[in-house]
Amino acid sequence: MSVKRKRRIIGLGMFLISLSFAVQAHANLPVSRLVILKDSPMYNSSLSGEPAGIVSGPQQVNVKETLPKTDEGDIEWFLVETWLGDKWIPASDKVATGNFETLDRDITLVQDTRLYDLQQSFEPTERMLPPQKVRVLGRFTTFNYKAHNVTSVGLSQHTWYRIETSYGSKWIAEPFIPENVKAASVSFDAVLAEPAAVFPYPTQLKEQQETLPAGTVHVNGLWGPGNRPLDQSVWLNISLPQGDRWLLWNRDIPLKATLLTETRLFTEPYDKAAEIGWLPPGTYDITGNSGEWSCIETDTGRVWLRTARAPLEKPHDVQTVTDLIELTDQTVTYRFPIKDEVKHPAGYYAPQKVTSSGKWISGTGEVWYRFDGADGEEWVQIS
Repeated sequence: MSVKRKRRIIGLGMFLISLSFAVQAHANLPVSRLVILKDSPMYNSSLSGEPAGIVSGPQQVNVKETLPKTDEGDIEWFLVETWLGDKWIPASDKVATGNFETLDRDITLVQDTRLYDLQQSFEPTERMLPPQKVRVLGRFTTFNYKAHNVTSVGLSQHTWYRIETSYGSKWIAEPFIPENVKAASVSFDAVLAEPAAVFPYPTQLKEQQETLPAGTVHVNGLWGPGNRPLDQSVWLNISLPQGDRWLLWNRDIPLKATLLTETRLFTEPYDKAAEIGWLPPGTYDITGNSGEWSCIETDTGRVWLRTARAPLEKPHDVQTVTDLIELTDQTVTYRFPIKDEVKHPAGYYAPQKVTSSGKWISGTGEVWYRFDGADGEEWVQIS
């Protein structure tokens, strides 16, 4: 057995142990919610007696009061909200601190995935599911309540998914979910000085690794997981003959934006930031990224631009025309040939015909005309 695999098994074992005793752990953070993992008896009093009923699991309940144990042999109790009113639940392997939510969605398993049963704790079965789509019934997130701050809690957080299988409902641990990948649209180049590993998904699965030769590749998407504090990993989406692949970016891979048209510049990476002019066409070094925004250094300092949007705001392949176009009381005009920056709403212009100064057809076949309006250049889409 390799050292790496030994570490992985030891790490998982420690995680399962910490989960089994999650509620017995002495909390530095207040417990406001409790997850009922399995059907658990509830009582009218923390002094026990006959159960007043059963709280079914899995579900999440609100905790109104915690009665800590005073002696080593005591049991910790939680006063929780139920449909029968406030009831007491003892700490046991049937309850745990964390969050649980019911889900009804499909996810794709991208690798062989171990199934777990919920017995005294999450116990691994001998069954593995090959890559496939599965139906998710719920999600349980647990974290180490011995953590001292929000960051360390996040770092010790673990997530389990309850799924439907032919063996009944089972649990899987920390799956990579490609449906959660929402890549930002970008358009720049990555310069590889040496061969690099790429993957079908933005996760490092060695059995799925391919090698990309040194050279320049075009990047059309960017995704940074950010699902844990201090996670700064950035993945670049590139198109190859065999399909889209993902490259894990590092600072040794230069990023360059080649702009074929003038591009708007902003002081910060968001829409409401101040516009500070236009950048002329050329090739520029990218020094940072934030979603769809890229940062470059200019003679006047650091500025931000959207590389994927730039070709749409001032397309370089606009045809020069003098066609007459008709404006009606329903015509909406735009600042650019993009439908997210309205310049004038419907009703602004009276019905009339105007002479266009340019025509542009988008990659999806939309026909746009440019004309000189009441206060400068504007665009209208013609069906």
